[in-house]
Order: sequence, then structure tokens, then C-alpha cells
Amino acid sequence: MENELGHIDENLLVKYLAGETTDEESSQIKVWLKDEKNRKEFEALSLVWDQAGEITPLPEVDVDAAWDKVKSRISVPEKEAVVRDISGGKAMDKSSINWFLRVAAVIIPLAVAVLGVWEYTNREVPWITMESGNNRIERALPDGSLVTLSKNSVFRYPSKFKKGHRDVELNGEAFFEVARDLQHPFIVHTQKAEVRVLGTSFNVNAFDGNNAAEVIVESGKVAFYLSERKDRDYVELERGDKAILDKQANIITNSEASEIDYYSRKSKTLIFERTEMSKVIEVLNSIFRTDIKLANQEIANCRLTATFRNQDVASILDVIADTFGLQVNKKGKDVQLDGAGCDKVD
Repeated sequence: MENELGHIDENLLVKYLAGETTDEESSQIKVWLKDEKNRKEFEALSLVWDQAGEITPLPEVDVDAAWDKVKSRISVPEKEAVVRDISGGKAMDKSSINWFLRVAAVIIPLAVAVLGVWEYTNREVPWITMESGNNRIERALPDGSLVTLSKNSVFRYPSKFKKGHRDVELNGEAFFEVARDLQHPFIVHTQKAEVRVLGTSFNVNAFDGNNAAEVIVESGKVAFYLSERKDRDYVELERGDKAILDKQANIITNSEASEIDYYSRKSKTLIFERTEMSKVIEVLNSIFRTDIKLANQEIANCRLTATFRNQDVASILDVIADTFGLQVNKKGKDVQLDGAGCDKVD
């Protein structure tokens, strides 16, 4: 479509501003710009374009329809169709105004749409913080993943996952059941290490103040690595695997998880099958973050066969004491099992 000002196509000017014209089209515009009047109009158009922002690629636009819509809302009397050009002090005639408004009718709606999309995609997403205190907390995440936060733990996640990674942060212990999404990896960030998965269930024990961080996999596959050396030092873990990071040495070792590890972290159901008391106490201290001690080696020889479901550490100790004729001695936060104990079994 041609207009009255030098017979130039408004769409061609928009393409030129977007850097999409051919060499021949660019040459045509350069010839058109040799006219001083045309340069003034182009400078005004460029100002609108710069303020609107860069728009690429340019979608197809019905210029006539856009112009008709703008024209219907603007009434400029014939005798008053003069606008002062603030850059040079010269007046713009009616044909100049019409041309400028026709181009603006194309650019402004596009600019508004692009800026709206930019604002939406770059808007800061608020993060949510979970603090478990003395409780266990279960929560569904925006992608459908489930997290069970253990006691005295802090977990942070965005109210909406953006494109790319599904990033969360953990200081403490949590069990994850991650919704499968091959295009958007789920990454758990801890103090010195990260766990990356696509869809699986696993447990992470990574308190900031501890010298070690631990990952146990229930299903699927995960990658466990040091945050600062993710491209070099990492281990891949599958169902039943367990890995421990020594934070001071920056070394990750992996092994097979025991049944005690697997059951305790999945549902807080502890299953012991002729387990030595020293190992039982080790597990209880790990899960409940206690400091239970045995008074003598004879108690360590005792083997426990029992199942505990959703019981606190005090009730578990009472069962152990009744089973082996022991006493539970408490002094402040210190807890000790005392008694005759058991003979060593070969």
C-alpha cells in the first residue's frame, strides 16, 4: 500500500526498523530518506519504535484495519490539522499526520503486546519457605511433585516453576516424589551439593551445619554432585543406592542402602530384623537427631526384631527397654540405655 508522502509503503519502513529488509528494499528507503521532509517523518517513527522496544520477528498486520480503527477514534478538523514539530519548529501538514498515525497504528499494538509478554515472562516469582520445627510436613509442589519435610528442616520453592529447571532449596532432610518431566529437570540445591532428577523418589539429608550430606534413592535415577564441580565430580544413583558427601574433603562415596535406610525415610516405618543394638541406636540418632548412648558393650550385643510405625523416639526406647530389661536414663538432652545387656552372638 502506498501513501501520499513520497510513495513509500508503511510496512516497508517497519521492516526496515526491524532489520528485515532486503538489500534492494534498504536501497529504496535510503533514496526516500534523501528528502528532508521524509527524514523528519522517519525520525518521528524511529522515536516511537525505540520507545516501544525491539519487535522481532514482525507478525503480519492488517494495516488498513488498524488505521481505520485509529481513525474512527480520532477526529481532526480539516482546518486544524497542523501539529508543531518540536524537534525543528516546523509544522506538519494533514498528510504527514495521517501517515504518522497509520504507522503508529501498526507499531503501538505490537509494542504493547510484546511488552506485556516480556513483563509476564520476566516477572519475579515469589518463593515459599517451609519450616518444619518439631513436626513433619507434607506438601504438593506446583508441578505435582510431593515433598515430606523432616523435623527441624527448612525447604524453599517457587510459587510457580519457570521454563527450564525446577529448582528448590533444602537445609535439612526431606523425602521427594518428583513428577516426571523430561524437559524440566528437578534440582535440589543444598549447602555444597545438588541432586538432579527427571522423575523419581529419593531422600536427601543435608543440614547446613553437618559435615556430610546423604542421598538415598527409592526409585528411578538421580545425579548427585558438588555444586562447584558439577561437570566433573558426580555419581549416578539408582534404586537402592546411597551416596554420602564429605563436605570437608569434597568427596562423594556411594554404597547400597540398607532396608533400614529405605523404610525409615519413606514412611517413618522402622523394620529391624535381628539388628545389633549399636546399629539400632545409630539409626534412631540419625532419624530423630538425638544423642542416645549405650552404657556398656553388653547392650550393644543385643539384637532387636521389631517394627515401629509412626512412633516417636521415646516410645521406641520404652519398647527396647522392656524387651531387654534395660533402663532409660535421661539427663537434660542426654539419653542413655543402661542394664545388663546380652551375651555376644557369633
